[in-house]
Amino acid sequence: MNLVRLTKTILICTVVLAGAISLTACSSEKKPVNSNPAPSTEMSTGAVIVTATPTPSVAEITGSIAANDTPVTWTETVMPDTVMYVKLKDGFLKVRKGPGTDYAQVAALTNGMPVTVTATAVMTDTTWYKLKDGFYVSGDYLTATAPTA
Repeated sequence: MNLVRLTKTILICTVVLAGAISLTACSSEKKPVNSNPAPSTEMSTGAVIVTATPTPSVAEITGSIAANDTPVTWTETVMPDTVMYVKLKDGFLKVRKGPGTDYAQVAALTNGMPVTVTATAVMTDTTWYKLKDGFYVSGDYLTATAPTA
């Protein structure tokens, strides 16, 4: 009985270690060393990695994603850089190439993630916020209030 349990434990540890080595080996981007490490959450959506750390750091889309090449054909109201927070009951907030659901999704954000918004675009009844990196999220899922722990 103990031999079976030991074998299962070794197998589980081996699988976890192999997965960790696999993830480390797949990273082609060198990340800067943080002299003041803080807990972070990373989520991968295709070739895009969205990283969030506690305030004052703000999530930015990084990785092998090209700059937003969608031409602006709508009216935007520029605003001072403002930190807002993703507010979801469940799931992910889609980050899009333009202000509307017809535009391609390039990433996804999770509940509580801080983002920096630089402009608004009102499309029909929904306000869309332009993020600092040039992509858009629906204003229905952003709030100015930081989430409580």
